[in-house]
Amino acid sequence: MPSKNGPWRKLTVSERGKLIWKLADLIEARAEEFAQLETLDNGETIDISVPYAPNPEFSGFTLCEPMGVVGQIIPWNFSLLMAT
Repeated sequence: MPSKNGPWRKLTVSERGKLIWKLADLIEARAEEFAQLETLDNGETIDISVPYAPNPEFSGFTLCEPMGVVGQIIPWNFSLLMAT
């Protein structure tokens, strides 16, 4: 159980946000390394492929919308993906 007097609790929301953005920057800077490690960890491939769609084009976006507290029942072999 986290300490009620730990350093995270003493940070403002803005300070917490800055730390999370910094973490995101650090992960993004080493994205290829994380992709390789995650591939080794769970046995999946890095490439996106859809066998029934020749020459598919994919795009993605982020919708920043608060969700509140989330509980997950997750597979053991996708731990990094589930943390994100």
